[in-house]
Amino acid sequence: MSTVDSSGDINQPSLFAVYVPLNGQNSSDNTSEVFTGPRTIISRFSNGAASIGDILPIIPSYLNSTYILQFYGPKVECTDAGPFETGIIENLIKSQMVMSEATERNQEIDYFAFVPAKNSSVIYPILGNRPEEPVDAMNQLWMAYSKYGNGSNCQNPSNITWEYTVCSLWNVSYAVNFTFENGIQNITAVDQQLLEEVDYPTVNASSPSNLTQLAYSAYMWAFTDQIIGFMEIYEEILSNGSAGTNNSQIQTQIQNTALLGSSDLDVFFDQRRVRLDGAPNCTLSDQRAQDIGLARNYSLHTLIPELSFNITMSYFSSSLLSYVTTYLLSPCVRVSSRD
Repeated sequence: MSTVDSSGDINQPSLFAVYVPLNGQNSSDNTSEVFTGPRTIISRFSNGAASIGDILPIIPSYLNSTYILQFYGPKVECTDAGPFETGIIENLIKSQMVMSEATERNQEIDYFAFVPAKNSSVIYPILGNRPEEPVDAMNQLWMAYSKYGNGSNCQNPSNITWEYTVCSLWNVSYAVNFTFENGIQNITAVDQQLLEEVDYPTVNASSPSNLTQLAYSAYMWAFTDQIIGFMEIYEEILSNGSAGTNNSQIQTQIQNTALLGSSDLDVFFDQRRVRLDGAPNCTLSDQRAQDIGLARNYSLHTLIPELSFNITMSYFSSSLLSYVTTYLLSPCVRVSSRD
């Protein structure tokens, strides 16, 4: 179990995370903090970068300038889920379907993503926006989504399989090139080194809280809020027990992000168009084609780390979240270092 070091500006984490002293404001021990969530600015930056699918605009020192910054920051990386996580995800999807079976049938959940939290030794899913309060959660995102298998597609959906993914929060050593040409930014990673996975903070009255860990966890909280939830297609059951109309439901903020065009969500949108809209074939709607273009039809394995990078870099657009000391070398070249 590893966490990030709490070095740097001691006041900086308070701009990212909301936390309160364990024993109250008037306690003589104000080093043990209880983490309750992200600051609103963190959620707002996450929403903005996720919606446009890019780094938010950064105001350059000069219209034409270039520099490389080296710093530590958060990053979310995804891997295939193991048997343990897969089994839990499958059981939670079944539970989700059972909860609504009184009013729905022939239910098909095609996307299911959550933050795993613990109640004693039992893992339960956080599927929606969380209130700002302490919770025994993980700095992870567990996901499942249906995909077309070999030889299967919208015209022939005979082989639809499930893919299970776990995404985790990491502390990363970044080297990033910032280039501005006539004010137009081009920001690329020169180097990214994963250092250690960052755990969700727990309260320990006998030791000081790692405030940087709280700031990273605030980042992850706001990040996962963009993705958690589910998508389903179902048949309504009428009061007389007969079948009603087919419906779809999107209960996730991913619908407001550039990730919506991922190829991993094709099954849901294809089947919704054919079964609900009565489309005679699998021709994409104009809106779906635009969403796919924005996401470049990439997988979530690619888009989630990319979104994570974009959000982290977007903090440089705020003088509150990032401050830079600049040294002039020439009228068009600047080298900067973060304090």
